[in-house]
Amino acid sequence: MEMNEKEVYEQRADLKLKELGTKIDALKAKAEGLEAKAKGKIYKKIEKLLVQKNSVEQKLNELKNESTGAWKDIRGGFEKAVKDLEKGFRSAISRFKEKA
Repeated sequence: MEMNEKEVYEQRADLKLKELGTKIDALKAKAEGLEAKAKGKIYKKIEKLLVQKNSVEQKLNELKNESTGAWKDIRGGFEKAVKDLEKGFRSAISRFKEKA
């Protein structure tokens, strides 16, 4: 059975979200080795990332629940949320590198 454009997009979005989740988990693991003050700052960033990730997951679920025609209208908001999450992750990584 051939997948339609929406199904392909959903699969790619799922993979992207899993990839970002894995990166956040790896950052959290690396932060364990920091001194308490630095760890606290990084954890605050990680908590923000997790909130953003949850928001992205909600948008993805909205997208998945939309009809075949209307999902494209939601796609823009989802993609912006993913970009914001990636930007937040890059910011957290740069903070981590400063502290490491």
